[in-house]
Amino acid sequence: MSDKAPRRYHILGDGKMGEDFLDKILELGLLAKGIIPEEDDYEDHQVYEEPKETKPQKTVEGYLYWRAPSAEYIRDLLETLHVLNDEVFFTADANQIKTQLMDPSHISLIDLTIGSYAFEEYEIEGEKLEFGLDLKRLLKILPKKLKKHSMAFGYPADEESDKAKITIIDPTGSTQEFYIDTLEVLESSTYTPKFAITAKARLNIHTLYQIIRQAEKIGEGEWTTVYVTIAISQDAVKISSKADSVEMTKTIDRYDPSLYELEADSEAHAKFSAERLSKFLAKARKLTDEVLVELSTNKPIRLTLPTQSGELQYLQAPVVDQ
Repeated sequence: MSDKAPRRYHILGDGKMGEDFLDKILELGLLAKGIIPEEDDYEDHQVYEEPKETKPQKTVEGYLYWRAPSAEYIRDLLETLHVLNDEVFFTADANQIKTQLMDPSHISLIDLTIGSYAFEEYEIEGEKLEFGLDLKRLLKILPKKLKKHSMAFGYPADEESDKAKITIIDPTGSTQEFYIDTLEVLESSTYTPKFAITAKARLNIHTLYQIIRQAEKIGEGEWTTVYVTIAISQDAVKISSKADSVEMTKTIDRYDPSLYELEADSEAHAKFSAERLSKFLAKARKLTDEVLVELSTNKPIRLTLPTQSGELQYLQAPVVDQ
């Protein structure tokens, strides 16, 4: 193990908040009056409770190895996670690899599960293995052009270190190896907030990104934060935004070829940061061609992406006008 002091990282809350998640957004005033707090204010507006202090993991117990058929896809997946945070922590067992992470402001959250059958090879020793990776550093060292390349991952790289070994294999079989320090993990409970959904729409993710990006652009050059209001009814999905001098509305009715499925008990609508949605969708659209949008009035939006033998969920808290 490294002789450096272990890095302490709190993944999420202690798991006891449950459905109080939504009430706490409003009670704490996280997004009161439509204003997202500045970076310096984030600590005073955290939605999640801090976990109880626990002892850091001292040794690596077990071993994990997998080989993925597409290195390009793995890089795209890591870039999507990096939208929220520089560091990510994984839990692996015989059936799957999972992670949950959120951005420093505690406004957005990603929940990712990848089944073991997504890999060409998958081997694990031990009931469960946990480790963290510095995404910022990892994405700097990995090649950007990985089309038709595969990727192998081994942790730990050897019996005497806590490094992970990443191997890139090109179509000819030539390899390139990288070693990177892993991050020690404090055990803490994680959870995805549960809340009622009253409307949902399955859309072409590229179409959704283009609309959100266009909504974001209307505020460029102006000293204003652009918010986008998403409304789902029984007949259509409506996305609108406005800046100081410009307004935009896009309606996708049930007959639009980019709308694959539409279901709503009644109209649901909520307002969100256009910039946050745009940044996530810009990376996530490389993973899949469709996205399930789930919504309730003034509640978080949930975007579910089917991935290769798994699922990625993205949640973002609403901006509540008062």
